[in-house]
Amino acid sequence: MDTKFRYSSTGQGVQVYVVDSGINAASVDFSGQIGAGYVAAYDGGTVNDCAGHGTHVAGIIAGTTYGVAKAATIIPVRIFACGSQSARNSDIMKGLNWILSRSHVGVRDVINMSFGTGGVRDPAIDSAVSSLHDAGFTMVASGPNANIDACSESPGGIPA
Repeated sequence: MDTKFRYSSTGQGVQVYVVDSGINAASVDFSGQIGAGYVAAYDGGTVNDCAGHGTHVAGIIAGTTYGVAKAATIIPVRIFACGSQSARNSDIMKGLNWILSRSHVGVRDVINMSFGTGGVRDPAIDSAVSSLHDAGFTMVASGPNANIDACSESPGGIPA
């Protein structure tokens, strides 16, 4: 009741894959927490965030100021091309397949996907997300921002 946030766990030892627009690794809020990432977007850029959304999401997850898992390692997976408002399904698949190809035995891994497919179900994306879940990853998908039912699109529409 004193309006102070307390937490008993820092997320130490947890890797969080942020599948989004990249991450601004230069932010002081992520000091030493950014792991080697992957660029799936077709623009030839780096994992550096060129839209701000991925950095915003990573700050909520593991920012040292306001993050809920302040000691987690953030792994950027950039699926959005710079200047694009949407990710190509093929880039989403490349990013998810890259994550699946990585070793995660003995590590608690989370995949955050703050994107939707615009009210469309994509069987390939659904299958990839299910495979990642079956491999032991904890899956987190956002509800859509377009005032539609999250169950009607990928990746939020699958039980995993």
